[in-house]
Formats: sequence, C-alpha cells, structure tokens
Amino acid sequence: MGEKTILADDPELFDASAELVRLAGSAGITLGTAESCTGGLVSGCLTAVSGSSAVVRGGVVSYAVPVKQALLGVTDEVVSTPGVGVVSGECAEQMARGARLALGCDVAVSVTGIAGPGGAEPGIYLPGRFGVRIEDVVRLREDGCDNLTAAPKELRIL
Repeated sequence: MGEKTILADDPELFDASAELVRLAGSAGITLGTAESCTGGLVSGCLTAVSGSSAVVRGGVVSYAVPVKQALLGVTDEVVSTPGVGVVSGECAEQMARGARLALGCDVAVSVTGIAGPGGAEPGIYLPGRFGVRIEDVVRLREDGCDNLTAAPKELRIL
C-alpha cells in the first residue's frame, strides 16, 4: 500500500503502519493520536501511508503539561499526584480519551514519557518509563521501549 518514501529506511515499520491503516479502513474506524515524548512520530508513521487520510483524523503533540491539560483534558490530580504524574498510564489514558473527543475519532493512541536522561521535569529522571494508551489497554513499561517488540506488529510503530 503506497510508496515507502518517508519510511524508506525502515520497511518493517512502514509495513506495520500500512497494515494498521488497512485494518482501520476495513473496519470502518477512524484513528487519532496524542503524543508527548514521541513528538508526532506515531502520527507521522501513519500519515506516511498513501490513503491514510481516509482513516487518520489527526494528532495532538502535547509536549508541555499545559497543552496536555488544555487540549486533552489531563487533570490536575493526575499531574500533581506523587507516583503518577504526566509519565504514567493514568495520564496516557486521559490523553487518549481527550484525543478521541478533540479529534472525533473512533480509536486514539497516546504516548507519554521521558525520552532522555535530562528528563522533562528538573531533577526527575525515570529511565525508560512511559505510558501507552490504546483503546482500553494501558501498558506501562518501566524498562524501555524494547519491550514493545512483543506487541503485535501493528503496535510496534509506537
């Protein structure tokens, strides 16, 4: 499906993205994304597929906490609760729900986390910790993105 120009260096990633777009189209569902640490990369993978405009409604890159709150409805309670915060399954869930509402899509995926050793918040470093929300499944990984290789190939785009 389509040309592999944007993801030419990663044909497996392109194929997984194309398969997800195909499956969504076949099922008649629309997709959306809410991303933090990935900065729009998930949405970029999906929209690299020719014909994705039929199923992808859009994406929100909410790198800053105020954007998560204002556009996606992440609550003060999640943001300020010790041990929860913006790098959590709870935040990812609220981001995904907010994206579904804001974008008017059937299914939204969200990704939030800290991508590097500097951390998003001064003095806080949680190596490899991130939250992913896909429909009704929350995955919180404490040991890095490599664990997603066990997920179905359509989810590896995360």
